[in-house]
Amino acid sequence: MAVALAAAAATAACGSDAAAPPPANAAPPASHITTGVFLVPEIASNAVTYDPAKVPQNATATVTESVHGSQTVVTLNVTGLQPSTEYGVHATTEPCGTQPGSAGARYQNRPDPAGVPSTDPEYANTSNELWLDFTTTPAGTAYSTRTLGWTFRPGEARSLVFLDHLTSTGTHDAGDAGARLACLDVDF
Repeated sequence: MAVALAAAAATAACGSDAAAPPPANAAPPASHITTGVFLVPEIASNAVTYDPAKVPQNATATVTESVHGSQTVVTLNVTGLQPSTEYGVHATTEPCGTQPGSAGARYQNRPDPAGVPSTDPEYANTSNELWLDFTTTPAGTAYSTRTLGWTFRPGEARSLVFLDHLTSTGTHDAGDAGARLACLDVDF
């Protein structure tokens, strides 16, 4: 009896869920990682800064997208940005280009029938769009993550745009986060 109690205590201390194998029919999550180093448009490859004062050259961003069934988890890690500064970040419909508007409109799971840019809070919100807003640490780093209740339509979300401030949720300006500062190509 004492041996059985000791074994049960050891199992509880180790965490019985930690040792359990995944179900045999569980598919592994599909993951995609993108990393970019922000450079001026003339020399950028997949990460461009339009405002080197707010997104300095050689700042970095890493995005991880993991699909778990009908959900998507997106994480963002950044380094080299301005210290203690707020940024908005949105998924957009086109790849980055030499001009801030090149990345197209914000990606929406349910597109606003009124068109773009969408400022209707019924469509411009965190349930229908990917917003990864953050405030940097005093060292200019940040981490942001979102779990979405949907998956991206293939080929329709092509980049992340970094913006001047946190995203508004107001009645007439939902989705606004100011000027486009930088862009990272991400093929969601």
